[in-house]
Amino acid sequence: MNLYQVFSQQIARQPDAIAIIDAIRERSWTFTEIENASANMAARLAAAGLRQGDGVLLLVPMSIDLYVTLLACFRLGLASVIVDPSAGREYIDRCCRLYPPRAFIATPRAHLLRLGVPALREIRYHFSTSRLVPGTAHLPLDKRARGAALCAEVPDSQAALISFTSGTSGQPKVAMRSHGFLLEQHRVINRNQRATAGSSSLTLFPAFVLSNLAAGITSILADVDLRQPQRIDVIELLRALRRHKPDSLGLQPVVMARLIEFCRRSGQQLEGSFTVYSGGAPVFPGLLERFRQIAPEARLVSVYGSTEAEPIALSEYASEQVDAANRCDKGLLAGRPVPEIELRIVRIDENRDQHVLDRDSFDAMCLSDGAIGEIVVSGNHVLPSYLNGDGDHANKYRVAGSSWHRTGDAGSIDSAGRLWLAGRCAARIEDERGTRYPLGIEASATEFAGVERAALIGHHGQRLLVIECHQAQRGLVEEQVRESRIADEIDDLRFLSRIPVDRRHNGKIDYPRLHELLN
Repeated sequence: MNLYQVFSQQIARQPDAIAIIDAIRERSWTFTEIENASANMAARLAAAGLRQGDGVLLLVPMSIDLYVTLLACFRLGLASVIVDPSAGREYIDRCCRLYPPRAFIATPRAHLLRLGVPALREIRYHFSTSRLVPGTAHLPLDKRARGAALCAEVPDSQAALISFTSGTSGQPKVAMRSHGFLLEQHRVINRNQRATAGSSSLTLFPAFVLSNLAAGITSILADVDLRQPQRIDVIELLRALRRHKPDSLGLQPVVMARLIEFCRRSGQQLEGSFTVYSGGAPVFPGLLERFRQIAPEARLVSVYGSTEAEPIALSEYASEQVDAANRCDKGLLAGRPVPEIELRIVRIDENRDQHVLDRDSFDAMCLSDGAIGEIVVSGNHVLPSYLNGDGDHANKYRVAGSSWHRTGDAGSIDSAGRLWLAGRCAARIEDERGTRYPLGIEASATEFAGVERAALIGHHGQRLLVIECHQAQRGLVEEQVRESRIADEIDDLRFLSRIPVDRRHNGKIDYPRLHELLN
């Protein structure tokens, strides 16, 4: 089944309802207008020579243009290739050589990357959005009905969306989401996030707009730059929130922190009842409690997932649900696994050759409730494999014909069936005192006054807690650490003006870079 057909069902149900509100260009398009524009663009791409199965690299920011382009590609059975431009030119070049696109659709500014990325110059077809660029064909948005609309019949296994994930290896691997996979992922998101047609959502996660379109939900795109979440224009975000009053928000933790800081300084609050879904990086209870203070009627939900499996677990926040002792010992509460996923905690296995197991061997690796091990998941919305073999053995177990994704995260299941995250398997500390995972200590430390971010690492044989905070707060932070139970778990305390984090969400600790800084 073509993924586009699910979207077309919403057109029949509510043709004149608003599908996307684009605050970037101050325009709102209905489901019918999105339908017409994607049909017209699909006709242009087909006329240019693109055929089912061709890969199309998209460097288009989150906008109506992006989703019209994606839907046009789905119509034709083209594979939309998504690369994070903030990862750098060399990374883009490697990705394009792993999965060479046949066409390149980009903004005029993004086309400048062709000057520094050789793989982009080797792509056969070049298209430009918004205006004509020399050496490209123009793809204007035309929302007028133009006659018959194309929609190819494709098998469920047909590639629909190609992205790249590096995990702990640092080398990109090709993650292929088929039409069938995206349909199943949409169903899981829709069921677990209580999505209802006619509601509205402001999300900073581009992939979730596709699910909104398929569910008949109005997506609000704020006028913010998603390439650097830690520098998002909070004023523009607040303007969109107050003008459009969405029923739900999708925010990275770093954006929530910026909203909290701005509202506290300006004495403002976020009024009304809405749901906030947060993920992409650890969502600490202290952050949620501070957010509740500026949005007292909000429902707060943390989402645990990955590129290969989204979502895995959800947790609705209640301030009394987790005490500080549990956080320090167990880690971070991720909540109950979604019903559609199978989840196991297995013994951490560094032997990357043993990736094919019989059922008895796999069962022997599974740990009982309460024990910490690697989180592995299986299900219809879990990516079964990567297109390139490199890295496949490290990230998958093949068990009696089924595929289990190795998340690389350590965790445990408590007696109530809730998932706790302990930290990255590779970040664990093993010393004479035993094995210690970082997330519990980090979650506890972030609740101290003045702490912006915390990281626990093993460094030259010592357990070192690194704190990011303002210079003036270091004495206060040191006193709080000394008087807490954390003091018994660490050997030394260090301060940095900035702890390195991932580029995409600016929330996950980059432990290798942190080690380099401290050496």
